[in-house]
Amino acid sequence: MGSEFKRLKRYNATWIIARTVACGISAFLLVSGVFLLLDKLALAQLGAVGYAIGAVAAAMAGGAAYWILRKPDLHLAETIDRERKLRERVQTMVAYRDDTGAIAQLQRQDTEDRLKNVRTVGVRFSGIVTYAAMVMLAFTVFMTGLLLPAEAVQPGPTTQPQPTEPYYEATQWQKAALEELVEHVEASEMVEAVKTPTVQSLRELQILLDNPVRVSALQAKVVENMAQVYALTDLANSNDDMHKVLGMMGHEFSDYLRYCLGNLILDDYDEMMDIAQELLEQNNYADISGIASEVVAVLQYSEYDGSDALYAAVETFGTELTAAAQALENKNLVGTRQMTGEAMYNLRTNASLALKQQWLNKEEALYVVNTLAEIFSVSGSLIPKDPDVAYELDTSEPPPDGEGSQGDGQMQYPSDDKVYDYQNNLHVIYHQILDEYYKSMTNDAMDGKFSEEIEQFLRKYFGNLQTNKDEE
Repeated sequence: MGSEFKRLKRYNATWIIARTVACGISAFLLVSGVFLLLDKLALAQLGAVGYAIGAVAAAMAGGAAYWILRKPDLHLAETIDRERKLRERVQTMVAYRDDTGAIAQLQRQDTEDRLKNVRTVGVRFSGIVTYAAMVMLAFTVFMTGLLLPAEAVQPGPTTQPQPTEPYYEATQWQKAALEELVEHVEASEMVEAVKTPTVQSLRELQILLDNPVRVSALQAKVVENMAQVYALTDLANSNDDMHKVLGMMGHEFSDYLRYCLGNLILDDYDEMMDIAQELLEQNNYADISGIASEVVAVLQYSEYDGSDALYAAVETFGTELTAAAQALENKNLVGTRQMTGEAMYNLRTNASLALKQQWLNKEEALYVVNTLAEIFSVSGSLIPKDPDVAYELDTSEPPPDGEGSQGDGQMQYPSDDKVYDYQNNLHVIYHQILDEYYKSMTNDAMDGKFSEEIEQFLRKYFGNLQTNKDEE
């Protein structure tokens, strides 16, 4: 790394420390001032504890500010390029800092010469004013609490004791339905990182039902289980992260690629992949070398977990596309065409399998949340929001309408009015398999697998569905 870039890096670090100190001081003054005001108004008597809490707040605010403001070398290089309009020269120097080639050395020297005229980075007058105002506001609150005379506050009227909250009384149907949900999750094909803790939390909910528990505590536990399965699924599924990683690429090809690899429910997966491949093949593969380099660079920068199947699919694609770009440099157009086609085919296949597993994780998570809401009558306002994001195609041309693929080994995507038929690996209209489900339930009832209460509930449930079907 050149000396001029290191100088700007030290300058940026000094500016970050100054802002971190400003945040810490502001947090201490603000929190301590608030506790002083509460003490003067006789609303809280904390004394020196208020200053201790202020010190903790200062440490947390300073640490958080430093964590947010600190920048890796590549981000700092991007900031310098943007502020000084250097057209990614500094980013290129940082990305190829270990390259000992003659071209890389000339590029570094050129960038260093331009950086000699750069004196500051990341410093703006508006930013200085903002931090100064923040410190002055916190200082004003602190001084107000310090100088305000103490006043006696008359105690308010005593409140009447609230009645004791009743215990939750679970029915036998609820316990049986919860046990059926646990067995369903245990038999599912979702990844173990989601399945095991989900089963454990559901078992804990079962234990809670067998012991005295207040209504609010039971409801809080159910909502907690819903939020947990969503969070575990979002952590195990990498489609959101892959969308962000591929978003760092600049070529139009990446718009279609991250659209396909960033969404779980897509009806036009194959069609968008076809468009992406056409972009690779345009102008006799003129852009293939740059695209291959971008794919490899963004994956290395993201520091992905190599065991993730979606990451592995893109990593393999980057490696194979790099080989195709090398063949083009050797003027082997036939080999380039063949290797590019193979790279896209492998990406489509491997990514499709990875996304299929991630959709299965998502589908099972939705089933758990909806089933818990049904068993315990959780209102819609309390059900946690699904964290998965549906991304639009980030291009000036709207994606063409597609019907999706239904061939063997291809992903099967449901629409809002369809359910999954596991025997045929298809999503079909629910009424098409309603009779089959009803027959299966009737056979189980005749075999004595249900109690009388559950059997009555199931027959009423299917009766309502049959009524809706006839009305339609």
